[in-house]
Amino acid sequence: MTSEATATRPAADRRDGWRRELADLLDVTPAALTDEARLGEDLGLDSLARMSLLAWLDGKGVSLTDPQGKFKQFNYSASDGLGRGSC
Repeated sequence: MTSEATATRPAADRRDGWRRELADLLDVTPAALTDEARLGEDLGLDSLARMSLLAWLDGKGVSLTDPQGKFKQFNYSASDGLGRGSC
């Protein structure tokens, strides 16, 4: 294995771990957390599950507000380890 492949493996392991952790929290399969998965339409998340997701993201250090304290809209991808969607 090349040093580049070795360096990216821990990141991939971390993403896989986060995906399993998030799937458990949201009561979905890790396979359901695709790049294209939509929170309501595909994952069936209600408002309580979405709040759990926001708390989980906050616990991972994801900033949910801008400097003025307003909630941001953002997309995240599997390359970030968190799936894809908007909050």
